[in-house]
Amino acid sequence: MTQRELLNLHDCLRAEKLAIKKFGMLSAQSRDPEVTEICTHLANRHQQHYSTLLKHLQSSENTGIH
Repeated sequence: MTQRELLNLHDCLRAEKLAIKKFGMLSAQSRDPEVTEICTHLANRHQQHYSTLLKHLQSSENTGIH
């Protein structure tokens, strides 16, 4: 993986982490059960994205691809 690709991957990880926090906060603050459910679902979806990206990063580090 090139240095540029690694930087992009780190940027994506930061964006996903921010989305997880935002939707988690919105879910906790909402008084509407439907909005709470949607925000929780979106936070979980972004958590899945984050985990997938992290696996790619760890894989590239373990294989020495840089």
